[in-house]
Amino acid sequence: MKKWDGLNKAIIGIGSRCGFEDVLVYDYEKMIEIFMDNENWTMEESIDYISFNIEGAYIGKDTPIILHNNVEDIEEKLK
Repeated sequence: MKKWDGLNKAIIGIGSRCGFEDVLVYDYEKMIEIFMDNENWTMEESIDYISFNIEGAYIGKDTPIILHNNVEDIEEKLK
C-alpha cells in the first residue's frame, strides 16, 4: 500500500473498495496536528500544504484516502 512519509501516526485504518486494492486511510485532523508539531506551522499553513500537496496529488488507483470527520461539513454536503 502506498503511504505518505511522516504521517504514520495519522493512519486510522485500511479502506476497501470493490474491484480495487485496499488503501490506507488517514485522519485529516491528525495530519494537521502532525504538520503543526513537526514543522512548527500554523493550522492554516498545515491545511494549505495538505490541500495542495496531498489531497491534490493523485498517485495511482491506490492513492490513500483522507477521512474528514467533521459532522457539520458532512451534513452540509449532503443537502
